[in-house]
Amino acid sequence: MPDNLQAWRVAQLKQAGCNAWRTAHNPPSDALLDACDGLGMMVMDENRHLGDAETPKSPSGTTCTNFSELDTMILRDRNHPSIILWSMCNEEGLQGTREGAALFKAMMQVVHQYDTTRPITSAMNAGLLTTNINDGDVEDTDWALGLGRRSQGLATAASAASIRLDDAVRGYLTEQGSKRLAKQDLWTLTMSALRLRLTAHSLPLREQGAWAEQFIAAARNIAVVPAGVPFDVAAALPVPALTADQSIVDALEVRAGQTVLVNGAGGVTGGLLVQLAAHHGATVIATAGEDSAGRVTAMGAATVLDYHQPDWPEHVRSLTDGGVDAAANAVPSGAAETLQAVRNGGRLATITSDPPAAERDITVLAVLVAPDGRRLSDLIQLLAQGTLTVSVGEQFSLEQATAALAQVRRGSHGTVVVLRPRPDSPG
Repeated sequence: MPDNLQAWRVAQLKQAGCNAWRTAHNPPSDALLDACDGLGMMVMDENRHLGDAETPKSPSGTTCTNFSELDTMILRDRNHPSIILWSMCNEEGLQGTREGAALFKAMMQVVHQYDTTRPITSAMNAGLLTTNINDGDVEDTDWALGLGRRSQGLATAASAASIRLDDAVRGYLTEQGSKRLAKQDLWTLTMSALRLRLTAHSLPLREQGAWAEQFIAAARNIAVVPAGVPFDVAAALPVPALTADQSIVDALEVRAGQTVLVNGAGGVTGGLLVQLAAHHGATVIATAGEDSAGRVTAMGAATVLDYHQPDWPEHVRSLTDGGVDAAANAVPSGAAETLQAVRNGGRLATITSDPPAAERDITVLAVLVAPDGRRLSDLIQLLAQGTLTVSVGEQFSLEQATAALAQVRRGSHGTVVVLRPRPDSPG
């Protein structure tokens, strides 16, 4: 089949409303996976055989230790971002038996040699509920659970066991903890994996511009959005929050008891710098416009100075007996002035790409935000808990993107300007 026909097939399914493809019952072609990557179609990548010579569908000579086909599939396909889970087999004769359980666990080990981030499942037309194996054996084998006689047992105990609770991409198991999940819980969680609420800052951009209805993001850059966090807030969080966190934690190495200056705390990123510095136990001195002072104080600043006053660096030095331990600059062309408020041997981080020359043994760093899904997951949890806040201001449709950009340039008074791909996009 011509490669471009694979892309056409995926596009037709997308147009019909499909968002996921199961490659039943064998590994897909490279061209199909490339098309799914490019067009945003999620994939369940399925292996052909359960793997044992006694399995009726398996080729003669295949044993419990011969998983060469599975090896090939995982190594070939694991770097395709469209793949969200692995399927070991389809409707095998040994499903629901102790022999099948041993095979499945061996296959899980093969997969985990190469990929520990994706769930593992199998497609079953019958499961343990159609056999004589009791619940104790289920506990011992961790084998797939059927969801009713002759049901399609998509969810498996084995796939749940393979998902790490600290996985930044699939954090939806966290609330359940490490307890063994009931079969209905497994079904719900596995199906909900296809409908996760996600946010991301992901670079480089793949085959797209900055504004689009759909966005392709590397799995390692994705964070799950908790149920209580609105989509517009979740969309606004990644870039400013990651910038602030990488400044406070990595560049400035802020510790409890230190004094930290944030120059330009009235903006979105500046506000997050204040909140994160305070969260790490620092005493925060901030600069902002007079109309932003109350809001910045509420974010955790102990002192707010008006940056319009030309002697504000001197005021900082007088408040701190010689300067702050660390400073973050969020004001364009303001890094050199911020440096004057830092003590000898302190640290300065600027997010404005204009780092001044170092002096007085001060460490000077320019911060360029980097994608980080695990870190973003931690930040969005702080948002859900109320430790961090982001205020959404004006909202525009995608067709009004030029007007939205103009609003950003004029200034949004510490709020985020949001683009909605469709008027009915969830908030």
